[in-house]
Amino acid sequence: MANTSKNKKSDKTKVGSFPLKYKVVLALAVIVGIVTFLFAGFDVTNVNYSSDLNQYNSAEVENYFKYKKVGSTLGFVLKDKLGFKTKMQLFEKYSVNLESLTQVKIVGQEKKLIGCIEENGMFYYLDQDGYVTKQTTQKMDVPVIVGMKVTSKKLYSPLQTEDKGNVEALSKMYQAASKYNYEIRKMRVNKNNETSIYVKRLRVDLGTNTNIDKKLIALNDMHKTAFEREGILDMKHYNPDGEYTLKSIEKKVTKKDKSAKNKKTKKNVGNNQSQ
Repeated sequence: MANTSKNKKSDKTKVGSFPLKYKVVLALAVIVGIVTFLFAGFDVTNVNYSSDLNQYNSAEVENYFKYKKVGSTLGFVLKDKLGFKTKMQLFEKYSVNLESLTQVKIVGQEKKLIGCIEENGMFYYLDQDGYVTKQTTQKMDVPVIVGMKVTSKKLYSPLQTEDKGNVEALSKMYQAASKYNYEIRKMRVNKNNETSIYVKRLRVDLGTNTNIDKKLIALNDMHKTAFEREGILDMKHYNPDGEYTLKSIEKKVTKKDKSAKNKKTKKNVGNNQSQ
């Protein structure tokens, strides 16, 4: 009888000890499952967005997040708070806050768009690093870029051109010129990486970026009168004396113009003869 009682007590001890271990393991499994579910089960699908330049809207930022495969909302926010920011080509700087398991609040300091390329009614916008970061059928208030032989304009990727150095030359010139707040409506770059800007009816040929800052200072000194002129201002080579040539644009004479001129001449001749 004594042995039977002892065995029963031993069995009770064993039975009582197993549930405690199981409870700990189960609790850990539940915690890991919840954490995994929260971090991996909810991706960023909505972005509440605001910025300094307003070049992008929330939908465009959401599309960029999908391209970047940002993934888990909590993981993205936690990495940001710990100082491991995800690099975003759209922004110089940005802050992120959690709004829900699928939505974040982004406040961005955007990289400035320097211009756009138009093709078949679509506008492809370049940032200051030469990346295509936006495409839309709407024309924004940035210069149109011409002269480049584009080979690839894939969204969120660097613009590729046939002539090496085109994008870098254009970007450097634009960033140097942007400090003067000229209303540039068009920019041109050729195969030799020589750039031009179009302001009102004036085309300014700036040549290569050699002495670009000095050329722009000289242009700024005379811009009030120069930009009221029509023609081509040759500033390809920096002149310490500040002397540059303004060429007038020769207008092409069409057949219609010639015909009208001939009629007018004949009429004048007829009037002279009658007199």
